[in-house]
Amino acid sequence: MLITDWFNHRVRKVDKVTGLISTIAGTGVGGYNGDGIAATAAQLDRPHGLIIDNAGNIYITDQYNARIRKITISTGLISTFAGTGILGYNGDGILATSAQLFYPEKICFDAAENMYIADASNQRVRKITSVTGIISTIAGTGTAGYNGDGILSTTAQLYFPYTPYFDKVNCNMYIGDFTNYRIRKITGGFAGCPSPVSPGNLVSCLTLPAVAITPGNNSSWVPVFDSSGNIAAMINGNGNNLGTVSIKLYTKNGPCREDGNYRLYLNRNITITPQTQPSSPVSLRLYILKSELDSIKTALNSQNQPSGVASINEIEVFKNNDNCLTVGGLLANRQTSTNSVYGADYYFQLSISSFSSFYFANKILAVILPVQLFSFSGTHQSNTNLLHWKATCYDNTEFTIQRSSNGIDFINVGMVNGTAADINKYFDYTDNNAGENKWYYRLKIAESSLAAKFSQTIVLGGKISNGLNIEVIPNRVTNGRTEIQINTTQSGKSNLFLMDMQGKLIEKQYLMLQNGLNITAIDVSRYGNGMYQLIIQTDKGSKVVCKFVKIN
Repeated sequence: MLITDWFNHRVRKVDKVTGLISTIAGTGVGGYNGDGIAATAAQLDRPHGLIIDNAGNIYITDQYNARIRKITISTGLISTFAGTGILGYNGDGILATSAQLFYPEKICFDAAENMYIADASNQRVRKITSVTGIISTIAGTGTAGYNGDGILSTTAQLYFPYTPYFDKVNCNMYIGDFTNYRIRKITGGFAGCPSPVSPGNLVSCLTLPAVAITPGNNSSWVPVFDSSGNIAAMINGNGNNLGTVSIKLYTKNGPCREDGNYRLYLNRNITITPQTQPSSPVSLRLYILKSELDSIKTALNSQNQPSGVASINEIEVFKNNDNCLTVGGLLANRQTSTNSVYGADYYFQLSISSFSSFYFANKILAVILPVQLFSFSGTHQSNTNLLHWKATCYDNTEFTIQRSSNGIDFINVGMVNGTAADINKYFDYTDNNAGENKWYYRLKIAESSLAAKFSQTIVLGGKISNGLNIEVIPNRVTNGRTEIQINTTQSGKSNLFLMDMQGKLIEKQYLMLQNGLNITAIDVSRYGNGMYQLIIQTDKGSKVVCKFVKIN
């Protein structure tokens, strides 16, 4: 254990094996008698903060000497790492050994061994870059006070900052803002620690803080953060001076988006506009959330066809010249990229010759089944269920009819074949063993050697109370939109009410029901998670209630 023994002007060590204490720096007399001497012969003046680098060297805030002192472990000699010995502030962008400090308190390292100093009486947190030795301010204005949160840390007033501390997993710095009686947090942007991926601003194009790529950084990776310090992209100009670079990010929750070719896109795209387009290729990293990848894995397009995405390796970056839009256009061109894991999330790296809008989608559109299923419905007639569907086949296709009593465990009950000659054809199948039970049906669609896919699920049969029955499929809503299937023996007008469990009316729809199975949908993406109830009431007085759960 190392102890900064403040009033004794010493750094002391407790041996963990013997329990004996010894002095490793300081003479016990407060003062300063030079550097380049044995640490045990060097005077300190109220040593306070202490850290150790990866090589085992010890750094001490020699508080009243206005210095950071370093003990080189291999020699035992002490030297000044930062500060001049004069209390004060004489600017940033200079060598740390030329910079004045004012009662430095605690110190810490980030993963790249950049040092951060609570320069308390200067009302700043300062950084010494490990590679250059240059000092800079990363938080505080130099004026004691408090002027709010949600602003850049370099514009925020501090009042005697005492302790900087890292949560390295999340790449956040926490500061003991002593006289403001607060713990302050700086989110992201520190070396060696991944900043969280920006979640964006749902259902709108969010303007991110611009970055400048100039001769000073045009061959380095320049991060693009949102205002909370979450990362969205990184740009390496590879020697190109791009000037001021403007960035807009679009994200949303809910079902994935699709273009005119039914290709499904992630709910994220980013538009990058430099002041000057590059004259030679530049490097770009674009970040996505794991939750966005998970969403497209299970998504179906408007033709009930899957995305074809099983992992990050099926996703590619696409690019076109549109402004920030919600959907990638048909003219978006595929770019060659590599993907890497980024914490729990991912990023894509690519080389580009110009900037515009970038999207993320399945890299091979052809994996989507050519067969198009336009509708799937059915009717119940005294112990039998008649199924109907309309499809266009481009090859030999097997439609396997599957049935389930619980909507989870399906068995095969029949098969209908289609051929390439079947264009906009109606298909039928009669389940003669349905009885009066309630059954869930779906189609397993297999075409040539391609993987089998599934249709939507419909419900037929079962007791219809007062000539009316309602099902929500799926009953656990995870993508914001759910299908409602209404079986009725009565045609006519009806009202659909969506209510929370406290009985509050949230939404109302007018429906015109036909005898048999009626299918509609409701979008609950703008409502919170929890239990909801749907009520159908016909103009003939029939009423039925169904509950469902929204979990995402």
